[in-house]
Amino acid sequence: MAIAQEISYRLERLILDGGLAPEQKMPSERQLATRLGVSRAIIREALHELQGRGVIETRHGKGSFVARIVPGSEEDGEDSPLLQMFTGHPRTLYDLLEVREQLEGQAAYLAAQRATALDLHRITKAYSALEQTDPLTNARPDHSFHQAIVEASHNPVLVHVLNGLKNLMLLTVEA
Repeated sequence: MAIAQEISYRLERLILDGGLAPEQKMPSERQLATRLGVSRAIIREALHELQGRGVIETRHGKGSFVARIVPGSEEDGEDSPLLQMFTGHPRTLYDLLEVREQLEGQAAYLAAQRATALDLHRITKAYSALEQTDPLTNARPDHSFHQAIVEASHNPVLVHVLNGLKNLMLLTVEA
């Protein structure tokens, strides 16, 4: 493996492990070269590779930044390269389960307080559909059930945040 590829892999791991957050400014080429013990030319090549894959963005005169995590729309089915990178990371499953535990737990609490008769009907219908499926292939019905509960919370911010995680959640249910 070329040195620049190895460095791009190490930078990718740093992003995946939370050492560099989405939209955070990357250290300068000089700082990275010193920290990683390689030349600035190697760093530049590694950054160029990460930029080409959409993992980082370079802004003229401002430096390089970790890309934003942008979930794709339902229509285009495309997620940002950074979100796709997180999808393939083994730890993402556990990280997402932690987030789901907090957000979906809160959604269920709010739904228990705020659900209308129509909400309860939708939850029951989604649960019935989930029971009719094979547990090994039920990612979409499972998501629909959880989505019905989130919508019954009547908290549009919570609905929006969890919708943004839909593709990752579908993958974790399948896992």
